[in-house]
Amino acid sequence: TYVSGMTLSERAEPPLSEAWVNFGAEPGSYLVECAGVRRGMWTVSWFRELLGAGREPGAAPSEAELGREAESVPPGSGGLIVSLDWLAPSDAPERRGAIVGFDGTQGRGHVFRAILEALAVTVGGSCRALVEAQGRELREVVVTGGGAASELMLRILAAVFDRPVRRPGIADAAGVGAAVSAAVAIGLHPDWDAAVAAMVRPGQLVEPEPELVEAYRTVRADYERVIPRVRELFA
Repeated sequence: TYVSGMTLSERAEPPLSEAWVNFGAEPGSYLVECAGVRRGMWTVSWFRELLGAGREPGAAPSEAELGREAESVPPGSGGLIVSLDWLAPSDAPERRGAIVGFDGTQGRGHVFRAILEALAVTVGGSCRALVEAQGRELREVVVTGGGAASELMLRILAAVFDRPVRRPGIADAAGVGAAVSAAVAIGLHPDWDAAVAAMVRPGQLVEPEPELVEAYRTVRADYERVIPRVRELFA
């Protein structure tokens, strides 16, 4: 359930302290990973299951249902801000997760959207720092895994990054990557380019919406101001 961002690199050294380098599947390639959110998508599942606790089996709302409710909530989720420190890092074991900003007007759609916003803002900030440290310019974001299934999540990410966001044709990109590696290894395809051309397909592209981009500049500023203060409470 870890949520993070990665970029390609030709170097084995991380460009900043809050990043690390993984070997790429193709020899000589590397993937640089930025600081992410531990128990990221777990938060989504936790909230959904919490709403169904004590009810008949299957009574918990689906993520699609919660997503539809969250779509009617304006950016900023009625003032809710989520600190995603559910699993504290070893260098800051005192951290705890928190949801702040309740005033009695918010419902479960507000909380669900706030969780998605927190994921997008947190990872977006780490990714921007990584790209800047590499001296690069971000052109497009590819979203994989469970979060890629959410239309609302893609729209929020496009607004936070202010860049087009794409989901792959198959959301399980790690599985497809493993299959590509196996295909090259056994000679099913002669090289990496041929294997990718035959086995990888792009999916839906979501363009940033100008009004959402502007709204999420304010949301990002709120997070930059509030999250450090929330962490101070537990410190």
